[in-house]
Amino acid sequence: MDSTTLTEYLDLIETGILNPEDQELFRRILKQSEAVLLLTDSDLAFEMEMSRPTINRWRSGSAAPLVMMRRSVFNWLKKRTKLMIRKTQSINDTTTEAVSKASAKELDSSSY
Repeated sequence: MDSTTLTEYLDLIETGILNPEDQELFRRILKQSEAVLLLTDSDLAFEMEMSRPTINRWRSGSAAPLVMMRRSVFNWLKKRTKLMIRKTQSINDTTTEAVSKASAKELDSSSY
């Protein structure tokens, strides 16, 4: 997952935090959590201490939690997304550093 996609998802979560009464936005954010954060219904149910069928109903739009619970879900997703962004940036930094070192080594060996 690239950091741009994660940042866009984080922006969507921020919108949800500001509009917790918007049930369709809540459903959309939950549906995207599966693709962006690779969270299954079981993963989210475990983290939220809910049943998997409840999470499935939330994602499908056949049920929605109270606003207070939506806020909790949004805040947890926000923390998880920020963690993923930091991990992605760290991996990118490490990769960039390794490529730079390899290029420098290649230049040194070709100058002989």
